[in-house]
Amino acid sequence: METIQTNDKIIIKGLGQNNLKNISLEIPKNKIVVFTGVSGSGKSSIVFDTIAAESQRQMNDTYSAWVRGRLPKYEKPKVESIENLSASVIVDQSRLGGNMRSTVGTISDMYSALRVLYSRIGVPHVGPASLFSFNDPNGMCPKCSGIGKVMTIDLENRIDPEKTWLEGMADLTAFHVGNWYWKKYKEAAIFPLDKKYKDFTIREKNRLLYGADEKGGRQINRNVEGVETYLSRMLLRRDMSELKDMSVRRLAGLLHERECPMCHGKRLNRMALTSRINGYTIDELTEMEFSSLRKVLQDINAPGIQCVVDSLVLSLTRMIEIGLPYLSMSHQRGCTRATCSAW
Repeated sequence: METIQTNDKIIIKGLGQNNLKNISLEIPKNKIVVFTGVSGSGKSSIVFDTIAAESQRQMNDTYSAWVRGRLPKYEKPKVESIENLSASVIVDQSRLGGNMRSTVGTISDMYSALRVLYSRIGVPHVGPASLFSFNDPNGMCPKCSGIGKVMTIDLENRIDPEKTWLEGMADLTAFHVGNWYWKKYKEAAIFPLDKKYKDFTIREKNRLLYGADEKGGRQINRNVEGVETYLSRMLLRRDMSELKDMSVRRLAGLLHERECPMCHGKRLNRMALTSRINGYTIDELTEMEFSSLRKVLQDINAPGIQCVVDSLVLSLTRMIEIGLPYLSMSHQRGCTRATCSAW
């Protein structure tokens, strides 16, 4: 008698997760299965909130209580039964963690391997791998702190040349007539209060903007740091992504981003950019598309460190094979778990 195989599909009965109402379905294994539908139709409820969540929950139950206490918690889905469920690997489209410094190279650790390569066989030899890191003070450009860009404040349209301080020449909320900062500047009177801005001398403009006779000079009055200095403290010296104050968010419109004039967007200091391998600097390799970079790396003959080269080539090959030959290590935007999981 022929035995009927029942474990070749996942069988779900009575699913009521989220907006689903008593849904039953069978999902074949060892096949590519696509869930389609309009927004809110329950695709994620089936795939992530039911199959993936229950699979992970069951797997976690195989560990000891001590281990389970340190693992992520998954609620049991609202379903009558799930049969033949096996371990799952979740690859979603959520963005990877990181910050404005993160690149495909740093997230994947390929850049770390490349730094090791330059620290060992780069000519001229400039030192350890940290000297090629734009996240390390030893390697980053001192002007932009390894970001490759600098932010400047543009007050051109926020100071009315036809108004005096008493009339409210500064079109900024903190400096509106009657507000606290406006009053403090009025009390200090280190620049003419009844003189139009267009008639200010260079020294008077510096006192208004920087609280000193010249930019970077000694502060004249402890209550007057200068309008531009104030904005620099509020905007340039903090992580804007964490700001919640709406007035500060509005001020962000005063910021203008431009390429760093010292490193020209390369993020590293001058010493790190002098070292070359087969004629290429490290920033030139990070700018290459993966398909071109692999060819360059395959031409490197590095006895004693060939394993690093081979590892890089293997990682690049994986990315190329899944259809991402156009990416580069320096790429900063659009890297999700789905595109980076190949590493």
